Amino acid sequence: MNNWISFLNELADEADKISLAFFRNKELSIKMKHDHSPVTEADQKIERVIRELVDKRFPKMEVLGEEEGGSTENSSLRLIIDPIDGTRNYMRGIPIYATLLAIQENGKIVAGLVSAPALHGRWWASKNDGAYYNGESIHVSEVDKISDAYGFHSKNVNLESKEIEDQIYALLSDSQYARGFGEFYQHMLVAMGSGEYALNVGDKGGISIWDTAAFKIIVEEAGGKCTNIKGDSSALDGDIISSNGILHDEVLEYFRNK
Repeated sequence: MNNWISFLNELADEADKISLAFFRNKELSIKMKHDHSPVTEADQKIERVIRELVDKRFPKMEVLGEEEGGSTENSSLRLIIDPIDGTRNYMRGIPIYATLLAIQENGKIVAGLVSAPALHGRWWASKNDGAYYNGESIHVSEVDKISDAYGFHSKNVNLESKEIEDQIYALLSDSQYARGFGEFYQHMLVAMGSGEYALNVGDKGGISIWDTAAFKIIVEEAGGKCTNIKGDSSALDGDIISSNGILHDEVLEYFRNK
């Protein structure tokens, strides 16, 4: 386990304590942000504590977080954090939520960690060092046909167009099995070989770098592929698709204008 993963595990330990303390707490404070998405006091406290810990350990490291922002430029060293991915799940007592942490060096994601304490799960990966779930090595599946594939998707409402709705439906219909897990979890299932692709496509707002940075390197180090809808593997926001790699081009084909 390299030094960045050890550090990210330390941060995740602190984040888990906070999120579990507030989870299913009827007194949990919830506010709506300017984009009409919810934020809880747990989100805010986790990010604040993580920023304090980073400042003590690596004072020159920048932090980019969902709740407090930060530099959007690619600094030489940066921690990217989503304190609670799946806030709507979290606030309703659904255990599919996680803290997402990633290290970016000179514009490249070099380490990522996803911690889902209510699921008793933690995934991590660092560049050229493989991917792991609770300390055990993980790898994507070897399924090579869409008709045999398990596919996962995020919400299928408020999509950009009827065209992309039809494209998503066609792919899911051609697959053997489909489920709408959404958030980080669908991508971790792909990394573990429990499914062949996961879709974050067509949402009018897209997803942000703090949503993708951690899971992208985990999927890739598990042998999979993660790109935007146009096949750009450097993309870290907008429309994101992860897969076992074998089926990636075929999945992308569903979203190309016919």
